[in-house]
Amino acid sequence: MSKVSICVPTYEYNGKGVMLLQNLLDSLSIVNNRNFELVISDQSVDNQIANLISWNQYEYDIKYCRCDKLPSGNMSYNTNNSIKEATGDIIKPLFQDDIVNSPSIIDALYNVFEDESVGWVGMKYIHVFEEGVEPRWRHCHDPFYHKDTFFGHNKVSSPSAVAFRKDDSNFFDTNVTMMMDCEFYHRMQQKYGVPLFLLNEPFVAIGQHPEQYQNNADLKSKMTEEFLYMFKKHGIVNLLMDEIESPWKPEMQEALQIINSEQKKANDWENREEERLKNLLEENL
Repeated sequence: MSKVSICVPTYEYNGKGVMLLQNLLDSLSIVNNRNFELVISDQSVDNQIANLISWNQYEYDIKYCRCDKLPSGNMSYNTNNSIKEATGDIIKPLFQDDIVNSPSIIDALYNVFEDESVGWVGMKYIHVFEEGVEPRWRHCHDPFYHKDTFFGHNKVSSPSAVAFRKDDSNFFDTNVTMMMDCEFYHRMQQKYGVPLFLLNEPFVAIGQHPEQYQNNADLKSKMTEEFLYMFKKHGIVNLLMDEIESPWKPEMQEALQIINSEQKKANDWENREEERLKNLLEENL
C-alpha cells in the first residue's frame, strides 16, 4: 500500500518559524486518515523548532531532521532534504506558512494515486491573510496548468498545492529559488503531462504575508540569473515575448540577451580559430 509523506522545510522565518509551524501541526489534527508521516527538515540556526517537536505529542508520525543552512537559505535544498528523508511513495510538500484545510486530504491523495497513470496532482486551495491577530480567509482558487508556467505565469500555486510520486528525478533544482516551483512543474509536465486537479474542495490554505519567501527583495534581484540558468538548462535561446504571459519579461529578455551575447562571442572565437588554422595550413604548404 502507498504511503503519504507530508514534507515540510522549516527555518526561523524572521522569528515567526515556531508560530507558523505550530499552526501547521495543529491543522493536521483535523485529518481523518492518520496513515501518513510528517517529515520536517529544519534549516534553523537554533533549536526552537526541534524543541517544539519534542515538547508536543501528536497522533501521527513525525520525522525530524536537520538540514545544512546554505548561505542564501535555499528553499529548494531544504525541501529536497525533507523529500530524501521521506519513506512514503506519495510526496505532499507543505511549506511552513501554509496549513491543511480539509479533513479528507489524505484520503483524496490515496484515492487519486491508485491510478498508476497519475504522476502528480494539483489541489484546490484558499489564501489566508494575516491581518491583526486573527487570520482572514478569502480567495478560493481552482488551479490549472498554464502554457507559460515555466516563465512564471503560475496558476498551479506553490508546491503546497501539489503532490507527486516519489522518484529519483522528482526533486527541485537547487540552482533556482524564486522559480523553484515553475521549473519543477515544467519538468513534471514533460514527464507526466498536465497534472490531475482535485477541485471538489480547498484542501490547503496558502499563507499570504509580508515575510513570505516570494517577497524577499534579495531573491527577486536574482531573477535574471535564475532565468539565465533555466534557459540554458532547457535549451531556450529565443522567445516571442508578445505571445508570453509572465510578470518577469524584462528579466527574461535580459537573460536571452546574455545568452545571445555569449553565443556570438563563442562563434567569433570559432571563426577566428578556423581562420588561424587555415592560415597556418597555407603557410606550411
